[in-house]
Parts: sequence; C-alpha cells; structure tokens
Amino acid sequence: MDIDVGLVTNHQITCIPTKKHLSRSAYVFFCSSMCLFLGVFIAPITFALEFQPATFLELSDSSPTDAVVADIDADGHEDIAIVMSGTNNGDSSIVILYGDGSGNFENKQVATGFTPRGVTVADFDGDKVNDLAVTDFRGASVRIYRGIGNRSFIQHSIISIPASNPDAIATGDFDDDGISDLAITSQSGIPFGVYYVRGNGDATFATPIGLTESNRLPSPDLVIADFNGDLSLDIAIPGGVFLGSGGGEFNKSAPVGGGLSMALGDINNDGVIDIVSGSGSGVFVKLGVGDGTLMTFPTVVLTDADIQDIVLKDIDRNGDQDLLVTDQANNMIHIFLGQGDGTFDTPLAFATGVRPYPLVVGDWNEDCTLDVLSAEDNLAEPIATIFLQQPSLNTHDDDGDGVLDHCDNCTLRANPDQSDSDGDLYGDACDADFNNTGNIVDFGDYSIFLSLIGTAGPVGDFNRSSSPGVDFGDYSILLNMIGKQSGPSGLAP
Repeated sequence: MDIDVGLVTNHQITCIPTKKHLSRSAYVFFCSSMCLFLGVFIAPITFALEFQPATFLELSDSSPTDAVVADIDADGHEDIAIVMSGTNNGDSSIVILYGDGSGNFENKQVATGFTPRGVTVADFDGDKVNDLAVTDFRGASVRIYRGIGNRSFIQHSIISIPASNPDAIATGDFDDDGISDLAITSQSGIPFGVYYVRGNGDATFATPIGLTESNRLPSPDLVIADFNGDLSLDIAIPGGVFLGSGGGEFNKSAPVGGGLSMALGDINNDGVIDIVSGSGSGVFVKLGVGDGTLMTFPTVVLTDADIQDIVLKDIDRNGDQDLLVTDQANNMIHIFLGQGDGTFDTPLAFATGVRPYPLVVGDWNEDCTLDVLSAEDNLAEPIATIFLQQPSLNTHDDDGDGVLDHCDNCTLRANPDQSDSDGDLYGDACDADFNNTGNIVDFGDYSIFLSLIGTAGPVGDFNRSSSPGVDFGDYSILLNMIGKQSGPSGLAP
C-alpha cells in the first residue's frame, strides 16, 4: 500500500491517495496521523466535489422516464438516449443527445407516436450499427428501431408482451449464444413481472417467456449481472434476484427489498456485486454474498424526499462507489460519497430544474472526470440539467504507461496506445467482453478468444508489453478474467 502524504504549501498538507485499498475513513485517519507525526499543521481533509455552474438543455416533448448512456453513433463520444413518454400519444419520442466530446450535445428525435417507457441500446442485427429497443407502456409491446447510420433509425419490428404495462428493459446474452437478448419488466406484474426474450441476431426476437416465479410481482426496474459466479447472467428486480442457468431458464434466489429504481456496484469493496434500490425517502442497501443471495444493510434515508432514480458510480475517483439519486420533492440531485465499506457520507445536494427523474453519469467533455445529467419532468419546459465536474487533481500512473490513472482506460496493465476497439471505455488490454453482451466475461467470450489466438491484436492481446500478438500467455490472463467485469478503467469505474 502506497500513500503520498501530500502536497505541502505554507505548512498545510493535502493528503492524496495513490492506491484504492483504503476506505475514506481509514484514509483520513492515516493522513491525519502522518500529518501529526510530521508536526505540520493539518488542513481540513475534505473530499468535496466541484462542478461548474449548471447548464440547461431544452428537450423535445415531455415527461422523461428513462435514460441510457452509450456511444450510439460510434463516433468515439458518449451519447444519451432519453425516453420522453409524453402527456398523450402525439407528444412522445426518444430524444438522443449526441455528444461532441466538449460537453455540448446535438438534440435529435426518434418519433414514436405511442407511450415509450424504457430504452436500451445494442447492435441487434450484427451490422455494427447500434439499434434501439423501446417498451410501449400502454401498448403491451417492445418496438425495435434499427440504426441505419447517419444518426437515423427506422422501426423494424414489434414484440408483443403478454403483460400489462411493460416498463424497464435491458440487454444481455442470457443463453450464452453470443447474441443479445432482452429482459423486460411489467409494472403491473400481471401475469408476470419479468420476461426473457431471446434474440435471433437479425433484430427479430423469439416469443417472450415470463419468469414463473415473477407472477404478479410488479417490477418497475431491473439490473443485470452474474450474482452467483456461475458465468451466466442473472436478473434482479425490486422483488427478487432470478439466477440464470445460461440456457434461458431462471430461478428466484433472494428478495431485494422493494423500491422503484435500482443500481449495481461493489459498495463494500469485497469483489462481489451489491444492489441498491429505493423510492420515497429511502434507499435499500443489499450486499451480495456471491452465491446469489443478499445481506441486508442499513437503509440510507433522505428526509422529506421523493427518490426517482438511482446511480452508483465512483464520482470522485477514489476507488469507492458513490450513490447519486434524483429527488423530485426538493428538485435536487443528492450525492452520497461512499466510504468503501457499504456506508455513505452525508449527502451533497445540487439544485436541478423542476421534478428531476432519469439520472445518468458520464464524461461529457472528456476531461477524465465524471459529469452528471438529469432530465426534468416539467410539462411547461422539459429540460436536462448538466453538471460538468472540475478536472481531477489525481496525478498518479500506477501502471507506468504515461497515462494518468483517471484518464487511463486500462489501469491494470500498461497500454500507452489506449486502444479500445469496441469503444466501451475499457481498453483492449483490460477488456475480455468480446461479444459486448453485458460487460461480464462469459463462455461466449472464451470461445471468441480461442479464435483470436495467433492474431496480431490489439483485441485479446492482454500482455502486449512482453509478448505482442494474442498467444497462450494471454490465455492464462483470460482465465482469471472469466466471470468478472471488464476493467479496471479510469474512464468507466
């Protein structure tokens, strides 16, 4: 463990961590002790976030309900797709904010004419162009929009869902065939709360299958991960965790605790995925055990709040997951900085427009610090509020490749070229999710890797510094990555 005691200016010390092994409280204690030992005046140790003044972007249509971040047009810059559900069928669309890498966005619409609720982005037909899948809340269906290039989409197919009010939607490879599938929730839970829809690889899909144990289980949100370490993707909703077999079958494992919105992250730094979910004034914290079960942890409470959306990200880049929520009762974004042990500090509050709802985090101006955007449910003037974070003071380069950690897309291995063939912000040297079906390395990725042996790379060449090209040295590294998330990356923590 390495610690820089800090920068000394006028006998004041600012402590700066160089490794990610200490919780915030342990780090403060260590730095304070060192400063006292040196007999130097101790400046207050704070981890305050600094954002530029908020900017506002007018949105077309009304009533945002969901948002997702992806490089939709594959130009190397993060974009944001926002669902505008509208007040009637003529006032709804998917608004796509195409980022230019400097913090500015071009606002374009994909007209829907129905009641969209949730959206996910993936290449469903294998043509290397991103497509959209959108739930129709009142129409009991999912609409597939094929990307045709030049930031344009056409409606391709409609998937009928035998449920009332389909809501959240996500994509992943649930049957390990290398093709993106869909998971869809029903807000009513009738007849089922969760549906699995197998992808055919040509932007068409098989008949939806309801998860039996989700019968009459209302499900406004979902998250996807491998919760039990069997290398197959699982589905979690507020009502429970459904463990996937890898063949498209699921069995319910553990309750989550309720809530309207969910997020994933390792909040206690034990290498196991945890879940937070919440609504009203409370955020329920469930720590993953690693076998698909969850351990209840103290609830995070906001007084007189109305929580709508939840995000877990390392917003301050100290190695601990932080909690961000939108609060409609107070028109605020609250940021709880994580301690690294499953607990969070007192929240920081940032004012937004009226009734903030979907919340996303990304590096909009590409300065290697995370920025925040919320879309506001203001019928009179729908807007997005954008907070650009001030540049980081982190000056560490742990892998010695000449790229500072907070700007490095692979902080584990030296990769001065920063190659990122699939544009997912995880550098090729740290990215074994070759099939891009959920960012978890699975058996589909293993099969793809075998076909890469003997090629020049950069995809699959993990040990490039010592042995250029994909070889059996890379194979050994791959085996240690199976079942884990791509990374680590300073750009996508």
